[in-house]
Amino acid sequence: GDQQVTIQWRMPRTLDVMGALLRFDTTGPITSPEDGQPVLAGRFPAGPDSVVTIVHDSLTNDVTYHYGIFTYDEANNFSQVVTGSAILRDLVAPGQVLRFTADPGDTTIVLAWTAPFDADCQGVRITYLLPGTEASDPVENGNDGRFPTLPGGSGSFVHTPLPNDSLYEYTIVAYDEKDNFSGRRTASAIPHDSLPPDPVSNFTAT
Repeated sequence: GDQQVTIQWRMPRTLDVMGALLRFDTTGPITSPEDGQPVLAGRFPAGPDSVVTIVHDSLTNDVTYHYGIFTYDEANNFSQVVTGSAILRDLVAPGQVLRFTADPGDTTIVLAWTAPFDADCQGVRITYLLPGTEASDPVENGNDGRFPTLPGGSGSFVHTPLPNDSLYEYTIVAYDEKDNFSGRRTASAIPHDSLPPDPVSNFTAT
């Protein structure tokens, strides 16, 4: 998971079992009850044939955590070790972009956004649907449609030149450093010529 590992085990049916000792290390496998560090309290009292589930949290992503578990009895005799490992990955996407607008002009559309406040948000990516097709391309900003943005930050981009009187549909997502993408927000606009021509000159009536 993201900065945490969920660990579960079933205790043996041995009548004198008192609990389990759980240790971890990031440098190599656990082979003895003294290796590594305790997971949480280290010892987990549990009776025969019971199932125990814990969450080992506040960990570091992209690190391999090696676990070793030993059962013990009232005389503190330890079983053979059972091992396992996990590599933590950030699989959680940032939240949706908070605001996304598309304002048309003459051969232009001005896009504006506010990124989510998630601490791991790295920026936003904008794509658009080409008029009359189902093809989606990133906006032409020289960075594959990506705009690095601080959490909660705002930005804008002038998409131009565009043919007037065609519908342009845009999609924006937020992303983190692991390229987890948020849910989409959309906006659309039709660029148009809204400026009147210059007035005539040298007009006379006689």
